[in-house]
Amino acid sequence: MQKQQYFSNDDFYLLRKHIKFMHNKAINQIKNSNNPLNILEIGPALDVHYEEFDVSSKKDSFKKTNHKYQTLDLQGGHDFIGSIEDIDLPAENFDLIIALSVLEHVNSLESAANNLSRITKIGGKVYLQTPFLFKVHGPIPDNWRISEYGYKALFSDNFYIEMDSLPKDEFGKNSKALSYGAILTKK
Repeated sequence: MQKQQYFSNDDFYLLRKHIKFMHNKAINQIKNSNNPLNILEIGPALDVHYEEFDVSSKKDSFKKTNHKYQTLDLQGGHDFIGSIEDIDLPAENFDLIIALSVLEHVNSLESAANNLSRITKIGGKVYLQTPFLFKVHGPIPDNWRISEYGYKALFSDNFYIEMDSLPKDEFGKNSKALSYGAILTKK
């Protein structure tokens, strides 16, 4: 894995910290579930050097709890190959979806939002995170920065939205976040 030289070390550290925070929220929901969940993780890197994000250890761990964990990405080695914008997965199929640092790379935010809504079960959760005040980064394309208002515009028709940010901001006070996260619950 090539080290990305165009981030400041502080920004990269803080962004990773927020990704890990949102990831841990999703993992805690999975661990605390009394029922088996059908889980989809979108865009998990197979070559990541962070133990907590390791796809194979998650697959092994979730098998022991009867959760079904599957992955979606553009490249091989995943259960589904394609983009969340247009992949044809069964409707209302997933109890929990994780898509961290993914939406900024899609070409059509509206198509991605519509497909996330279509494949999430009613009452299901979607954990999202995107950088905001952050430089263009790979994988290219890096198309979007989404504020809390953007998340609401994209998802409020079909989901209840709980926002998070790093640093923690006072939403609506013209604050500036390095990263935004959203936990969506399907209506």
